[in-house]
Amino acid sequence: MALVTAYVLLVGLINFEFSLPLGFITARISSYEVISVVMVAWILRLFWQAHPARCLIVALVSVEILASIFRYGFGIPMPAGY
Repeated sequence: MALVTAYVLLVGLINFEFSLPLGFITARISSYEVISVVMVAWILRLFWQAHPARCLIVALVSVEILASIFRYGFGIPMPAGY
């Protein structure tokens, strides 16, 4: 419960976005993605107990794929702070 509460508070309070030009597309990295990667990696480390690098890679790939699907595929913007 504490991790979920911390996640919701962090996503609501921290807000930034970077644009990274990658040739034919500009990738956008938001605070939502950064916070989600950190929190998912932490949760994976607690319950999966794999090597921290493996947890971070799994979290990074899964969050970025899902964020890209919602942002570019469905046109739904990622959450922003208050």
